[in-house]
Amino acid sequence: MKLLSSRLSQKVGLDLDYFLPSGLWVGARYTILGILSLGISIAFARLGTAELYGQYQFSLALVSFLSVLTIPGLNTVALIAVAKGIPKVLLSATRICFQAGWLVSVLVALIGIYYLTIKDQPAVGWSLVGASALLPFFYGPNGWYTYYEGKRDFQSTTKRILLTNGLVALLLLWGLWQDWSLPILVIGYFFVNAALTTFYYQEIRKKISSDPPVNADVKAGVLYTLQKSSYTLPDTIQPLLISSLFGFGTLGIFMIAYALVNSANGLIGALSATYFPLLLKYKKLVHGRIVLQNLGLGLLLAIAYFSFVTVLFIPLYGTRFIDSFQLAQYFSGVVVLMPLKLYFSSYFTAQNAPGLLIRTNLASYAIAVAVFLLVGTTSVIASFVSYYAALQLATVIILGIAYYRRVRAESRIVLRKTRE
Repeated sequence: MKLLSSRLSQKVGLDLDYFLPSGLWVGARYTILGILSLGISIAFARLGTAELYGQYQFSLALVSFLSVLTIPGLNTVALIAVAKGIPKVLLSATRICFQAGWLVSVLVALIGIYYLTIKDQPAVGWSLVGASALLPFFYGPNGWYTYYEGKRDFQSTTKRILLTNGLVALLLLWGLWQDWSLPILVIGYFFVNAALTTFYYQEIRKKISSDPPVNADVKAGVLYTLQKSSYTLPDTIQPLLISSLFGFGTLGIFMIAYALVNSANGLIGALSATYFPLLLKYKKLVHGRIVLQNLGLGLLLAIAYFSFVTVLFIPLYGTRFIDSFQLAQYFSGVVVLMPLKLYFSSYFTAQNAPGLLIRTNLASYAIAVAVFLLVGTTSVIASFVSYYAALQLATVIILGIAYYRRVRAESRIVLRKTRE
């Protein structure tokens, strides 16, 4: 059996002994997370309103946008360090993120006061003020998962993440059923996450000796933060812009559609994450096969996604959100590119090339904005779909060219050494 697995691994270009069990755990994690996410969006559609869902998403997006100040890229630094057998770096990274979390807390509180006094939107204002006190505990110790994933223990990570998100989902569902106000829903979300995140960190803290201490590479953390932020910028900026231009009701309609495509992206991102430690470990990869595998996976995912939306969207969400239904269908073509895009991003992260990824993301945004302006604003759905498709396609093309050049250069070096 071991010999057969080894031969299959060589043939497909993947470490199946590692990937299958890890992939099953991570696949199960994001399948369940996707179901929970869809369940929450359905609950808001059925038990709440588009306005309430828009306000909820706006509150989370605003906090997420400011979270860049906590230097979340230090989690990548910690993950790499744990994979190399230096888990003490995680302690230093957590301490820095926790201290920076208080700055985010103050800013969110001030913005909440602004919405209470100037904007005269008490629901959003109290949501932000209430959540602000929890943010250091929400973002500070949230790198706990790097201890397990750096050791390729995806089972432990999966169980804890599912517990957290399951409790959050139950809280939100119960709250919507009981007609809780927006502040209680938002504060409840951050409270459950902060409490369990702190508990999970204390678990792994007991397993790591701090003597002698090892400082985290803050410069590398900043670079990885810029890389990650440039990648996630649309997800955080988009709700803020849509709510400002079109209102919270329109934002709720868009976010219902986006929840579907985001679930698909999360699943593929998780499967990509399982292979990240191996990209750090192995120097030789079967590049051509991996690219084809990701394209094939994207095609299968797009077919499954389109079928799901076409058959089940209206029965689940109702006819009030027909614009969300159309938008979700249009996203199907973009889903094809997700696995390849995430593989390229993981590869260059493992190759310690955050600068390339940052430049690529910024260039892709510029191209996407240009497409948006060319399409115009006569149709909000057409403009948004064109923008998002251009963003994904531009990213894949730019990273694909860089990937081809890197692989070709590596092949030349290997060939030269062989001849010598």
